[in-house]
Amino acid sequence: MGNNGSTQPGATEEVKTMKAPGREDTRISRAHFEENPKRYFQEHRDEKKKQTAEVKTMKAPGREDTRISRTGFEGNPKRYFQEYRDEKKKQIAEVKMMKAPGREDTRISRAGFEGNPKRYFQELRKKK
Repeated sequence: MGNNGSTQPGATEEVKTMKAPGREDTRISRAHFEENPKRYFQEHRDEKKKQTAEVKTMKAPGREDTRISRTGFEGNPKRYFQEYRDEKKKQIAEVKMMKAPGREDTRISRAGFEGNPKRYFQELRKKK
């Protein structure tokens, strides 16, 4: 190597890296990032938008105001409906029931009755 500061043939310069902001398990060139961080974050936002736009959703059958992945549903609709039924059964099991006053062999929601027993008895009298 001469006095002109040139490197030997085959010698490589060490590239400093850093963790990529907003990206898990990714490292990027520190020099490239520091050169224009605004560009890096713009590219990162554009990638996120593209990924989000590629996920197609649909209204979840049987669930109001809920959207689900279309590809997940179409891939296994049987699983979706089994999970939906299991969820409904669990919700129903959590509702406390009681024997309906004045009605033989009828059960009603305890919360509904206790919320307005007067209305319950008014409705019962209308039916007789």
